[in-house]
Amino acid sequence: MRLDRPYWLLMDQAVLMQACYFAVRPMVSYRALDQGASTSDLGIIAAAFGVLSLVAAIPVGRMVDRIGAGRMTVCGVTGVIAGIAIAVLPASVPSLVVAGGVLGLGHVMAMAGHQTFVAAHWPASRREAVYNAYSSFVSIGQGVGPPVALFAASHLILSSGRVEGIDPLAGLLVAGAIALLGLPAALALRERGRRPARTASAVNPAATGGTASSEGGRWSVMATSAVVVAALDVLLTFLPAWAESRGIAPVVVGWLLASRAGFTLLIRVIAGQLVRLIGRVGVLAGSICCACLGFAALPFVEAPGAFATMLPLGVGLGLAQPLTLVMLMDRTDASAQGAAVGMRLASNRLGQVLLPLAMSGVAALSGVDFVWWSTALVLSSCVALVLSQRSWNG
Repeated sequence: MRLDRPYWLLMDQAVLMQACYFAVRPMVSYRALDQGASTSDLGIIAAAFGVLSLVAAIPVGRMVDRIGAGRMTVCGVTGVIAGIAIAVLPASVPSLVVAGGVLGLGHVMAMAGHQTFVAAHWPASRREAVYNAYSSFVSIGQGVGPPVALFAASHLILSSGRVEGIDPLAGLLVAGAIALLGLPAALALRERGRRPARTASAVNPAATGGTASSEGGRWSVMATSAVVVAALDVLLTFLPAWAESRGIAPVVVGWLLASRAGFTLLIRVIAGQLVRLIGRVGVLAGSICCACLGFAALPFVEAPGAFATMLPLGVGLGLAQPLTLVMLMDRTDASAQGAAVGMRLASNRLGQVLLPLAMSGVAALSGVDFVWWSTALVLSSCVALVLSQRSWNG
């Protein structure tokens, strides 16, 4: 595969947008804790990241098919910058809810642009390789963002707050700088990504057959993706509260999230070999079981043991996204790829709204440890769904 300029522009965007987003999420949680927010408030703020983008995801996907993936990426980066600006302003729980909504919308626009760009710019024979590479660069961004922001927040104390030893305002400013660094690459992509896939073979025959089984397969793919994405949101949202309850420093939280992303990167590098060895169903089911194990173990560990749990969490939360994205594109006509990405992002956002809200109720009633066990239980339901879909191996 020729690694042309659009390839590297896209990978630059993947790293910077994910670094920014994963820097913002714990910073918003700490910003809320600074305002005296409870753990249940954190669930509401986490849900706000998904509500506006849930409503907008399907229209955004359809708009990508009209205006092009590159231009949508520019809109997404601009939205993320605007959301960070709102979070930086004098904060309250309601204002952080608004900031979360704008940030989530900007992020879903950028992701729709990125994911549709791959389908538009490369033929089906190259698509899985590019999606795997894209997912690996996403993991790099996810690993870089949290420790950088939390290091800045721990060492650049611009204002005092309730959470001792950390200034989330400094971390948010660092996240904003990362987003601004991604703007040139987005602008360079804005006139690209409008071409249809370069070969009619880009579509799996199941995509146009209109059969109930293929439609059911698409919905199952999206449901699996949604639950795994939502579980990652739960980890990002409640890990600061879990750490604070154990007296663990915020900078350690950053390194925990970075190690999770590092394990995700490693497993994505060998994802292709694993799929060839045991098939998509085996890889997906096994990875989700790993995530269940990681969540279930968190209540029993302190900081050193928490690093060990990041291994199964990194593996378990890292493989579903690239695999389900390829499966969905294989079942979608080239003229509707943006709309399909929008549907997938909408289902992801629905999960990101419902699961954190449910976990905020669990946290309020039983404490943060029960959040981890409840998330493991929800994830375990996906294993049966994955094992029922033999066609996913194809």
